[in-house]
Order: sequence, then structure tokens, then C-alpha cells
Amino acid sequence: MMVKKVTLFLLLLFCLFVFPQNKKLDDMSFGEIEKKIDSLAFSKKNAFSIINFYIKKAKKEKNQEALVYAYRYATKASDNEFDGLRFADSAIIIAKRHNNTKLLSEAFFNKGVYLMDNFRNAEALDNILIANKYSIILKILN
Repeated sequence: MMVKKVTLFLLLLFCLFVFPQNKKLDDMSFGEIEKKIDSLAFSKKNAFSIINFYIKKAKKEKNQEALVYAYRYATKASDNEFDGLRFADSAIIIAKRHNNTKLLSEAFFNKGVYLMDNFRNAEALDNILIANKYSIILKILN
């Protein structure tokens, strides 16, 4: 009887490793990728590999909204201020390139929050005010 239980347990364990329940990143939607990144929020090193995948997938599919969101995640996950600002600026560039008011508002707000987190309050305020301007325009257009 004990041998059967051990055998069953080992078989179950083997199946868990051979047939994992996790989807491949390639098969995930942008929303699923975001949830995966959010679940790794306190483990930046693990999250950054998924964020890089997110950036590549958004570029490949030419999805500017997903790309701005991917850069937003990269901004938060970056280890140094230079990289954080580079990712925040990349989000702004993408939003400007596509002249998308919603994305411009979100990209400038992202940069403002990042600057505030790094105690650069005057620059943060400038970016947050620009984000506010775009959000007002967005309200008027809708």
C-alpha cells in the first residue's frame, strides 16, 4: 500500500515538471504579460526579463499602446536613474510619434512620478502638469 502511494506521488510530481501549467510568454496576451510582471513586482531581476519580452513583442506587433505600457514597467524596474529616465523618455517618444493624447498623458505622468520618486520635484511637477494638459484635451475630445 505504501509503495502505491509513493509511486503515485512520484508520478504526479513527474507530471508537474513535464507538463507545466504555465503558458509560454509567446502565447500570452499583453494583459497576461502585465499580470505576470505585476506578480514579480518585488523581484526586479525576474521581472525585467519579462519586461524586455513585453517591449520586443509590442514592437514586433507594432502596438504603440502596449509599448508605452512596457516602457512604463521598465521605468519602474530599472536599477539606476539613467535607465529609468531613458525608458520614461522612450514612452514619451512613442506617444508623440503616434500623436496619441491618451498615451502622451500617461507617458508624461509616468515620467513625473518617476522623477518624484527620485526627489526631482520641480521636473516632476513640469511633467505632471504636461500630463494634466493632455488629459484635459482628452476629456474635451471625448
